[in-house]
Amino acid sequence: MPIRPLKLLDVTRRHYGLRYQGPYAYNLHNLGHQSGLTTTPAYTYLTKTRHLDTRNFGFTAFSRGFEHQEEIQSTLLNTGHGWESREVPSKVWVCTRQHQAAHNAHPTTADQVMAFLRLFAYLNGRNNEDRNLPMGTPVSIEARTTDEGRVLSACFFLPQRIQSNPPTPRDPLVYLSHRPSVTIFTRRFGGFASNEDTWMAEAQALKQVLTAQGQQTRADIQYWNAYDPPYKFWNRRNEVWLVRA
Repeated sequence: MPIRPLKLLDVTRRHYGLRYQGPYAYNLHNLGHQSGLTTTPAYTYLTKTRHLDTRNFGFTAFSRGFEHQEEIQSTLLNTGHGWESREVPSKVWVCTRQHQAAHNAHPTTADQVMAFLRLFAYLNGRNNEDRNLPMGTPVSIEARTTDEGRVLSACFFLPQRIQSNPPTPRDPLVYLSHRPSVTIFTRRFGGFASNEDTWMAEAQALKQVLTAQGQQTRADIQYWNAYDPPYKFWNRRNEVWLVRA
C-alpha cells in the first residue's frame, strides 16, 4: 500500500508555521536539486510547504509520520532501578549518513532535512524495484564515535514483510544496514528530544544510573530512538539505547 503523506508538515504548519527565514530556514527547492531528488514524490510533496524547519524537532521528528507502522520487537531481559535491559534482534534498517564532525560540532538543519529527504525518497520508490515501501518505527539515530570524530547515521526501521529481501537504494548515499543483535540498556523519557544535546544529556544520565548499579556499556556506539510525531504533546516516548559491554 502506498505511503501516505507525512502528517508532520500539515500539523506543524498550522501550529508552528514553516516559513521561517534566516539561518534556520532551508529552501527545499535548493536542497532537492543538491540531492538530485527533485523528481521524487517525497520532494514533490515537501515542496508544497516551500520551507521546512526542523530546529524544534530534529531528524527524529519524522517518527510515526505514517499510519499503521510496525514497531521493532525486542525481548525484555531484566529491570533495574530506573532502567531495563532488552535484546534487540538483528534487523535491516535503511540508513544515510547524517553528520560527521570532530570538536563536538552539531548537525545543521540542512543535514537533517537532507537525511530525511534521502530516506523518504527510498520509501517512495527510489530503489531498484521502484516500489513504495512501508515504514517501521522507531526512527533511529546511530551515534558512533570513531578516530575521526562522531558519526551520526539516520535510519528508518523496515517492517518484517520486507526484511528478507529489501530493495536496493538507488541513491549512493542511502544504504541497507544489517544491525546485529545487541543487548541494550534503556529507559523511556518524554518531551521533545529535538537536538543532539538532549540525547547526549539523557545518555550521560542513564550511564550514571547504570554505572552506580554495576552495569557496563560500550563507549563507541549508542542509539537515539523516537516513537512519536511532533504533534503528540503528552506521554511521549523517546529512548536512548546504550549497548551492553
